[in-house]
Amino acid sequence: MFRAPENSWSLDGPDDTIPVPKYAAPSPSPNVIVVCSPGDTGDLALLWTLRAAHGDHFALPIGIPAAEFTKDVLAYIRQQVTEDHPGWPQALYVTSTSVPITELAAQTPDSAPSPIHFEFVAPRQVMTLGRAPGWNRDEVLLWHEGAATFVPFTDRRVQRQREQGGFSPRALFEVDVRLPADPLPNPLDVRTRAPNVRYAAGAVTHRATLSGDEPIEIAWPSKMLMLRTVLDARGLDAEPSEPGTACVTALSDFRNYWEIGNLAHEPLLRLLDDMASQNSAAWAKRQTRTPRDQRLSGEVPASVDDLAERSYEKFKERLGNNTRATNEWLNWAERSGVVIRGFSTRCLHCQSKQWIPVSAFALPLICRGCGKPMEYPFENPNLVKFSYRLSERMRRVYEHDAMGHLPALRYFAVLYFVGGGRVDIIGLHPGMNVREARGGNGVGEIDLTMLFPNGNVVPVEAKRSAGAVGGYGDCKARSNRSAPRRFLVRLRRLRLCQGR
Repeated sequence: MFRAPENSWSLDGPDDTIPVPKYAAPSPSPNVIVVCSPGDTGDLALLWTLRAAHGDHFALPIGIPAAEFTKDVLAYIRQQVTEDHPGWPQALYVTSTSVPITELAAQTPDSAPSPIHFEFVAPRQVMTLGRAPGWNRDEVLLWHEGAATFVPFTDRRVQRQREQGGFSPRALFEVDVRLPADPLPNPLDVRTRAPNVRYAAGAVTHRATLSGDEPIEIAWPSKMLMLRTVLDARGLDAEPSEPGTACVTALSDFRNYWEIGNLAHEPLLRLLDDMASQNSAAWAKRQTRTPRDQRLSGEVPASVDDLAERSYEKFKERLGNNTRATNEWLNWAERSGVVIRGFSTRCLHCQSKQWIPVSAFALPLICRGCGKPMEYPFENPNLVKFSYRLSERMRRVYEHDAMGHLPALRYFAVLYFVGGGRVDIIGLHPGMNVREARGGNGVGEIDLTMLFPNGNVVPVEAKRSAGAVGGYGDCKARSNRSAPRRFLVRLRRLRLCQGR
């Protein structure tokens, strides 16, 4: 629809000296009135096409039922156009596929002090829209903090087409940006507008300058903002829960989701669970269910220096006594912030014990008990025996009983992320609190939330064993227009249960 985005050319008026071929084609732009007869599909198709071509920027083109097409109606429309756009346009074009042009011209209003006159033309004269003024191109953009800058028209060939195509200087251009590797959700019920920007149909649409050769900045929303936008259209809102924040923090030094697979080893998970047993939510639940006289005393460490630690040999035992596998796993775990390597020492003055991470080792060592320098921190200066503790970020994961979120996150990442720059899922969000939009009541908590390109939001519940899930079904039902699958992950044998 080559001429459609342009404003009216009838400001210039027809050139009587040198007639312009097909002048009526570019001149009407949206300034068209279609007279529609009852049951005539041609009139409806003509009006529909004109509205689709010119969009909703202007009141015209409009349709008038043939029974109501009178001089008074045309005079009223001319008056409204004159008041809204004084001096523009110079002509209004009237057409129809069912009513002859002579009958249309018989309804010409009397002359008025308005500069606008009426032209009665055949439908083909207002439908010569030409080819669509759109071009596709692939380009590599450099993104920084979610934003990128690019020039809409950089190809000289496209510029020549634009210059030779007869565009009006007042033509409007829009740029649709899509990222195959980071798509926007494309549900029919979500359209978001910002100044000069529209987020809809899986693309960011930006209004370009008239010349089209000036750089514009495109801001790409975060995956969390995409999720909240989709939920807001359905009367819900979401924010990270404490378990979710703990998981995101724990994964901050992981290179990607695939590295979570380094934790997918049952003997290692049991060892890590044992190291965190005195601080985890699961341990607290067991203590609550155990009679007071049967609870183990002294399980809660008195200070950070008494937290659980395990030797190199313990990890080697859980990895089948494989020295190479143990070295590689511990190196990865240290780099990724899963464990911390350190050593124990004891002050000779006050006999207090303290555990020092290797990263914090610096002489002289100061005793945290008496504040005196530790002149001989090692019993054997030629041999320092290292041990390993859970990092604080991983300890927080166990504290909120959120360790099950991580293998579930990796499972669905492997299931839905496809190679070749294409993805079948937009975002995976561990630990979300869902409530009614705009400060409403809480709906429930989701262990893992998945957002798909079609706008479906699928909740996942991670449990140590099967059990009741409060509020889970309500979250599922209200977060989707349809009813896609929901998932329940059982972690004892990593079983996946599906339901509708």
